[in-house]
Parts: sequence; C-alpha cells; structure tokens
Amino acid sequence: MTIDDRGIATVWAAALMLVLLLVAAVAMAMGSLVVTRFRVSTVADLAAISAAQGVGCAEAQDLARVHAMEVRSCDFVGTDVIVEVVGRPPDPLVRLSAWLGRVAPELSARARAGP
Repeated sequence: MTIDDRGIATVWAAALMLVLLLVAAVAMAMGSLVVTRFRVSTVADLAAISAAQGVGCAEAQDLARVHAMEVRSCDFVGTDVIVEVVGRPPDPLVRLSAWLGRVAPELSARARAGP
C-alpha cells in the first residue's frame, strides 16, 4: 500500500496563509491601539493648553468633543490646569472585542498646562 502525497503542499500553503492573516490582524489591532493612545495623549495636551489659555474647562471639553473624545476631569491647581481625556479605540477593534466577548479598552491620558 502506497501513500499519495499529491496536494499536501496546497494544504500547508493554505494553513500558512491563515496563520499569516491572523498575525497581520493582531498586528493591525495593536497598531490601532498605539495610534489611538498617541491621539488621546495629544488631545489631552491640546485640551490642557486650551483650558489654561482660554476661559477654562469648557474650552477643553469642546476641543475633546471635536476629536470624538471626552474630558473626564479638568481641575485647576494654582495657576495650572490638569486635564484627563478619554478616548475609544477604532470601531473595528470595538466590534472585534465584542465578538470575542471582551470590552474594548478605554484609553486615557492626563496633561498639565499653565500660563
């Protein structure tokens, strides 16, 4: 009795392609989290500067809202202002997290600015 090995390379190639697609999907998800974290940090910096130079926390809230984020806290400490901004990851990552039975992480950043 002989074993026929024809077509096994196709099976291995398909399995390898599936593994590579999964690795690429995980890398893209992690990349989108990193980019979102930097965006939240940048908006926190801008919101703190805006609140320190403008009329107060209303300026910071408006700036965060324009960038689809929200100000969790805005406190004046002496002449400085400390702002905490919260943002959500992109929608595809939120849907993927829900599909896996997880809650997408909420990303936050704090910034301090003064006159």
